Amino acid sequence: MAATDPLVLPRDLLIIPVTEVSDEVRRQFDCADTDYAVTRPHARTRSQIIDAAGAQLLEEFRKPKTIVEAILAYSRAQQVDPEETLERSFPFLCDLSRARFLVPADSLEANRIEPVFAAGETVAGWEVLRCVQVLDDTEVYQVRDAAGRLGALKCVRPGPRGHLAAAFRREATVLRHLDGTSNPALLAEGTHEGRPYLLLEWVAGVNAAVAAEELRRLETADASPKLLALGCAIAEAYAWLHAHQAVHGDVHPRNVLVDEQGRVKLVDFGQAQLDPAPADFAAPRRAGIGFFFEPEYAQALRQQQPPPAASPRGEQYALGALLEFLFTGAHYLDFSVEPEKMFRQITEDPPLPFARRGRAPWPEVEGVLARALCKDPAERFASIADLARALRAAEASGHARPLRAADPSRNGTPSPPPGAALLETTLQGLGTSSDLLARGVPAPPTGSVNYGAAGIAYLFYRVACLRGDPRLLATADLWANRARRESTSADAFYNPAMNITEDIVGRIALYHTASGIHCVQALISQALGDRFSARTAVQQFIAAARLPCSNLDLTLGQSSILIGCATLQEALAESAAADAPGLAELGQEVLQGVWSQLDGYGPVGECAELSWLGIAHGWAGILYATLRWCQAARRPLPPAFRARLEQLAACAQPAGRGLCWPRLSRRGTGAREPWTGWCHGSAGYVFLWTLAHQVTGAEQFLRLAQGAAWHTWEEAGSNGSSLCCGWAGRAYALLNLYKCFGDSAWLERARELGWRAAAAWASPASTKHSLYKGEVGGALLAADLAQPVSSCMPLFEAEG
Repeated sequence: MAATDPLVLPRDLLIIPVTEVSDEVRRQFDCADTDYAVTRPHARTRSQIIDAAGAQLLEEFRKPKTIVEAILAYSRAQQVDPEETLERSFPFLCDLSRARFLVPADSLEANRIEPVFAAGETVAGWEVLRCVQVLDDTEVYQVRDAAGRLGALKCVRPGPRGHLAAAFRREATVLRHLDGTSNPALLAEGTHEGRPYLLLEWVAGVNAAVAAEELRRLETADASPKLLALGCAIAEAYAWLHAHQAVHGDVHPRNVLVDEQGRVKLVDFGQAQLDPAPADFAAPRRAGIGFFFEPEYAQALRQQQPPPAASPRGEQYALGALLEFLFTGAHYLDFSVEPEKMFRQITEDPPLPFARRGRAPWPEVEGVLARALCKDPAERFASIADLARALRAAEASGHARPLRAADPSRNGTPSPPPGAALLETTLQGLGTSSDLLARGVPAPPTGSVNYGAAGIAYLFYRVACLRGDPRLLATADLWANRARRESTSADAFYNPAMNITEDIVGRIALYHTASGIHCVQALISQALGDRFSARTAVQQFIAAARLPCSNLDLTLGQSSILIGCATLQEALAESAAADAPGLAELGQEVLQGVWSQLDGYGPVGECAELSWLGIAHGWAGILYATLRWCQAARRPLPPAFRARLEQLAACAQPAGRGLCWPRLSRRGTGAREPWTGWCHGSAGYVFLWTLAHQVTGAEQFLRLAQGAAWHTWEEAGSNGSSLCCGWAGRAYALLNLYKCFGDSAWLERARELGWRAAAAWASPASTKHSLYKGEVGGALLAADLAQPVSSCMPLFEAEG
């Protein structure tokens, strides 16, 4: 680093007060409340702690400056001596330069760490579907060839990274040596624009930490056997590797992938060793994550000596550390992140018992791990195969144990269902004594199902049905009358400030216009036994639904009318249905109109006329509405229906243990990255594929539903808590799969998402009383989670 060269902070470098860092992370550092953490997302470099003066100096490099320029600017601002500041801070700046937190202004390292390739680009003859990992030196993409075969493209990022070329050649050599049982197969290797790449078999699954954390968190009756079975499968994968004369050399959770059936594959063989090694095999430098270093490695680093090569017994220690982390959710020691202290802990300190991690004691397993974690290699198991057999023996003992230590403060009291407080507060706040019932929803749209009084009426109607409570049903009727009165107001259905206008939401949509009000009123009147009012409301629904509309989609167009027709057809008793002439005719008329238009469109994955794929505005929603109507009315599906369904199924992409769908077809303009929410993402597809299975009986659709549910569950990101885009809609999707399979694990997952929704709920004032965007929907989810067998996504699923 020359003092005359302009330096700059990378554009994505973060300088964060330690007071904003979680307590768990802070405990790993020796820091004061006035200190700052320096970190760079996606970089391999360890975060550092600096004091406030260092943070202020470092901020001078947000724009390119030489060291002298930065010191002078800082000294003027702080009124300190520049020469003394330079002498004191130069070593500090050199350390940050070596850590690549401070880089040459004209270097590639100054840019954000972002994917180089976009979805749809072609690399080495393969189409890029999405980026699955990006680090400062490498990237991994999911790709597809012309035959539809999926692969993983692992490539070096732009920049001077000659050392990675050797690592890629080494990984290719190791993968060719192995048979693919516990490793991805190598499909091809080469260079693209001068950068090495590997094309690997696509391995579906999530990393071991995600799979284990799910089992620990759900705490179902079979959680501990499943967790132990996972540990056994991981140990056997490493044992298989060693049996083929290979040592992985980089043990950590992200290098272990677990699929939906608990099968394991190991990935990232850039640090692997072969014994005997081929003549042209370049031995790797030791690397890895410190939490999983064996004592022999840590001792060499303490003494500043060359580290030993990765070995089977050294890898056994790393595996023991990994398994303890997976079983308890914490590392086997309270590690310091300061290297010297960490290396001393690894060489000297015994592993902590499970009880110190808030976990129930598990002597059969803890004894196995204690031997694997012996400081003396000679005292460990003779091989990982022996370790795996010892774990299997513990599994065979059949002692299922609670994963978490008993909490005496709970005294066996069950936790309240997710959102229970929100439900009761909402029912009370919107009940018969509420000012809102007299004044109406304060912000437009005031009358619609999605945002206004009709959605509130539906909440009371559904909770009344779930509880068998006539008082709540009467309140539902009051809110439905409120909605009907609102329907003549200019604010009933539109709000330009929220971009909800007639041009956007149209005039017939069930969720946004008068048709939804009449549908809800018909449901409530039928539940009250008022056949005359029910018949009147159905006729009003039919009239409102016949207004002109060219939009086909489920939330804004004609397919929403199919949902309304199906819901009313199912809810009305046979005698009441006979009093509602025109409902079946309307449903068939809409169905034929929709499909006559679809028949002129291209294939789903290539269609430019309808490029959205998801439930709210795309193919999935139209197909779902078609299934709902044909099932409710006992009518045959359109002739082209099955072909369209299979075209949409072919757009699926593996993700983790599940499947996802891009938001747009290849002809669509805009972002194609998959989402998880109901509106455009995998949650919506769960409903489609379970219903397709019910109607057609085809098992393939059940597998697609499971795949969509796994992606709905696994992806952490969420666009809030709403039914439309967020946690609540995702919870309803998992409830749907639970009803289909009866598997309690999916119910527990749905409840977990319900907890996340309840914890994160904070609706803006403009959407607070919204069914699909606000807390009214969250309250209804709480009621459905309490009676999951009777649950249904509001005005979407069949009510049963």
